[in-house]
Amino acid sequence: MLKNRYIPYGYTMENGDIVIEQSEAKIIRYIFETYIAGATLKDIADRLTAQQVVYSEKKTEWNKARVMRILDNVKYLGDDTFPQIIDEGLFAEAARQKTARQRTTPADTEQEIHVLKGYIVCGKCGCVMKRRVERKCKYKERWYCSNPDCDNNVHIRDTVILKKVQTLTMRMVEDDYTPEERKMPTTDTSDTLKIKSELEDELDRPNVNAQRALELCIELVQIQYEGIQSIPGIRANVREGKENLSQLLERTVDKIILYEDGAAELVTKSNIKIKEGG
Repeated sequence: MLKNRYIPYGYTMENGDIVIEQSEAKIIRYIFETYIAGATLKDIADRLTAQQVVYSEKKTEWNKARVMRILDNVKYLGDDTFPQIIDEGLFAEAARQKTARQRTTPADTEQEIHVLKGYIVCGKCGCVMKRRVERKCKYKERWYCSNPDCDNNVHIRDTVILKKVQTLTMRMVEDDYTPEERKMPTTDTSDTLKIKSELEDELDRPNVNAQRALELCIELVQIQYEGIQSIPGIRANVREGKENLSQLLERTVDKIILYEDGAAELVTKSNIKIKEGG
């Protein structure tokens, strides 16, 4: 490894020529693949720092800027001087993800909130709850019971209730999304632990990638419950953008109960109740 980074990370000099430094190239591919899978720049930097991955001599501290420089470096596509490390498809997908994450998408949030209408019911009386936006209030979004005799009235941000639904959906997949005759697995495999960890990381992000979270849920189901014939089709649909939150809720969820304190509870079609933190 060179004492200073006169050439990009992933390369070294050998007999006067620039060649691939294989151990660093492996890290570069990991960064691209993990970013595309939904990890944030900070997630990646923290993981590499925790693993004490060396960037340059005596430097094992990674940061978001360093990770982004790698994702932006077109030299990894290869040219007359630098051998190729990343294929064009992987590089293009990372660029697409970067652009998508930089966009503000209130329209997308509004669309996902619209999906929840009809599923959200009152934690006091069981009637359907309705959403109202009040521009002058600190918390603009409010869900209120449609029953005129009920006073359940919950001020909760759209991003908060959507994250609650994502969290409950994860627990539903882990605990209930299986035919009743099949037994719950008692231990995790390395594959399921890895997927659960990725899913938890995704749900901890400020802006949850709902598409990625759904894909991880389906992958977890497919591994845990062999023999469910519909899962491969669902997973394929999610990957192709044909399966969305609305379709997943329609297949699995009966209602989402919203209580006065803002707590939520998901009830599946098989009448399994899944509470936050329960």
